[in-house]
Amino acid sequence: MDPSEAIKIFLSYARKDGSELAGRLCDDLKARGFEAWLDKHRIAGGASWTDEIEQALDAAAFFLAVMTRGSYESEICRAEQLRALRKGKLVIPLLGQADPDVVPLHLETRNYRDLAADYAGAFADLLEDIANRRSLVTLPAGYRYTRYDTVPALPLNYVERASELRALRDALITDGEGRHIALTALRGMGGIGKTILAQALCHD
Repeated sequence: MDPSEAIKIFLSYARKDGSELAGRLCDDLKARGFEAWLDKHRIAGGASWTDEIEQALDAAAFFLAVMTRGSYESEICRAEQLRALRKGKLVIPLLGQADPDVVPLHLETRNYRDLAADYAGAFADLLEDIANRRSLVTLPAGYRYTRYDTVPALPLNYVERASELRALRDALITDGEGRHIALTALRGMGGIGKTILAQALCHD
């Protein structure tokens, strides 16, 4: 496959229990000429949602969701999955553990590839899905149209403060289970932009 024509594939997984399988899948896809993207920082131990993740996801044609107990519990994995569905990516769920209860509601479907039971067979089916540009799941209407926030629109002259916004994301979003924090406070002099920063975070 010509590198300039390589299909871009985003792999979503949980560092907690999906790193090994995601790494194997990434290597196998690259060996067949695909441009597979894996968040290396998560393998190294990071758990933050970064601009790099957003850009890679938005640029990808396919989104592969490696479903494990860790991904089921991970806020980051769920955010990646929902963003991919909202962006109209070709989403293919991949069962990474022999446990059907690791499938989140928005990916609930009979159509997924079971890597845990038969990696070679499921990988062959996956290659066929990609060749036929076949997505195995679509975003349910309830997730597509329901809004859960009342945050006002950002001002027309809004300028993103990337480092501050990233710090807030890291404080609020965790790759683990359970409640991450109870309260986060923004402190600063009046007029410095605390309210706008909070609004920007709510728009994420």
